[in-house]
Amino acid sequence: FVVGVADLVHRPAQRRDEHLRGPIVEPMVVTETTVPAGSELAVDVRIEAVSDGVLVVGAATVGWDAPCRRCLEPVHGVQVSEFRELYSEHPVEGETYPIRHEAVDLELVAREAILLDLPLAPLCQEECRGLCITCGANLNDGACSCPPVTVDHRWAGLSELRLGADDQN
Repeated sequence: FVVGVADLVHRPAQRRDEHLRGPIVEPMVVTETTVPAGSELAVDVRIEAVSDGVLVVGAATVGWDAPCRRCLEPVHGVQVSEFRELYSEHPVEGETYPIRHEAVDLELVAREAILLDLPLAPLCQEECRGLCITCGANLNDGACSCPPVTVDHRWAGLSELRLGADDQN
């Protein structure tokens, strides 16, 4: 994901588009959401020379896998993360990225953008019913044979508060 920018560095307002594809070398993981090693990363950017260096605006796209937060079934998705970063020959820590040997490395920017946007608790579907708290059966496949859960009377006041809040919405 290294792109040469020698043709842009000393020519302000010059720009070009780059479309890069390649495998992820190291997996990315946020909570239980994973982008496995070997997954294809797509980076589509516009690179433009500016007075302070090179401005890179674009998006990184990658597929991810995770368990559903309610029923634990596998969930797959695609993450598109946009970014806008400045590369400079004299980078400032935490503000700009370095131009090294008249080239910019887009991998770190793409990885950071994706890691910030990966879902923390994905669902297989919005209406996912989850697992039975007694037997662990997947309630999306149908009701289980467990008796209804009785509410501990000591917690009944909290249920009333929750139900009252639901009625107001």
